[in-house]
Amino acid sequence: MTSGQASEPLDPIDNDLFHSYTRYQLCQLKKSTSLWVCNKEKEAMLNILGQFESIDGNTLRMVVNEIFEKSSVPHNSTNDTNEASTSTHRLVEDAPSSPSTVSADAHNNEAADRTRATSTITSKKRSEGPPLTQERPLAKKSKTDDPVVEKLKNLLSRPNVEELLDIANHVERSEYVILTRMRRVNGSFKLKMSTATSHYSLHISTSFGDFRGPMSMCQSNLIAYQFGKLLLKRGESRYKDKRQKAAESKCYHAIKEEMLAHGQRIATPVCKYIHYAQTVVQAADKIGVYALFMPEVVSPYGFQIISRFNFSVLKSCLDAKCAGLKRIARFDHEDNLIMAEMDYSRKHGDKSYLQTTSKFLNSST
Repeated sequence: MTSGQASEPLDPIDNDLFHSYTRYQLCQLKKSTSLWVCNKEKEAMLNILGQFESIDGNTLRMVVNEIFEKSSVPHNSTNDTNEASTSTHRLVEDAPSSPSTVSADAHNNEAADRTRATSTITSKKRSEGPPLTQERPLAKKSKTDDPVVEKLKNLLSRPNVEELLDIANHVERSEYVILTRMRRVNGSFKLKMSTATSHYSLHISTSFGDFRGPMSMCQSNLIAYQFGKLLLKRGESRYKDKRQKAAESKCYHAIKEEMLAHGQRIATPVCKYIHYAQTVVQAADKIGVYALFMPEVVSPYGFQIISRFNFSVLKSCLDAKCAGLKRIARFDHEDNLIMAEMDYSRKHGDKSYLQTTSKFLNSST
């Protein structure tokens, strides 16, 4: 892309429309037989589209557009190679599948008989597109001297970072929202587990509607926490016998069946759900139980894909910004959720949060 070239800004993506069309496209591709080189490629693409429900459309567009831009023929300089390397690092944390899969699919969707003239027109249109810096995270739009924020910008999307900063700046309201969510979710399901008889069942008594809603995601995190604690009780050995693996699979499928019946989503296959559950347990133990109840900052999908290194960075950032939230709840030795008493009045409490655009602070919980 030529520097200084004039361009129009991209219109923001409506996430409801984005997710609706993604579901439509997913159905269309499932029926298609002409686009795929092999079944493995088809399964990979369907898996990618299936994960779009958990991703902000604007963030996805920024990441994928940059990959395509840096992968095109004109971008072959040393500087572009370095920038592409940085983009790939971000994608590993933010997207469900490898960038090569996405690029391969885009390539195979192009007609095989495209002429050189058409290719030239396509390249021209691409070069006239808007600069990618317009949709980069917070770092590119407003420079800050806060080292914690600088670290967060490498882990979270811009909206998620802004949510976290709003939460940190309105502690009273944040405590109220989190405690209210905890009280509603804590009694909304019952996960029964018997290691002696290997009997497992999940009963959801209260469903919170759209699986993308904050209450549904909080419920998913708490269910995963209880499953993760079961894994700890059965031992953390890397070399599990067949009986242990069968028990884990049986419990997972009991959870999956009930969650799907209530319109929830669950990580598949079982190994991904186990990783998610273990990460949620670590988050509750090392960061604080509150971290499971603010999916506007870290969603269930975020817990699924975060690496060990990035988890430690996230912990240090949340400790720096939200340390006061640790005291409001904990799990006892029997994994019962113990919550602090709420001392908050909607009428007389601090209402400055109303001046923010925070979905978390302004949620009806």
